[in-house]
Amino acid sequence: MATARGADIALRRLLKAEAIRESVVRSLQATEEQDEEAPQASVERLAVLH
Repeated sequence: MATARGADIALRRLLKAEAIRESVVRSLQATEEQDEEAPQASVERLAVLH
């Protein structure tokens, strides 16, 4: 019983980690695409933040 519970917890953590990884990859890809399209836009966004 304890082994099955441990395996279930490990699987849920693995799935959560994979979801986080996919989210980070998508975010980085979106940022990369924006930077490729308009490098000046990134500078302008930073200027607006200050």
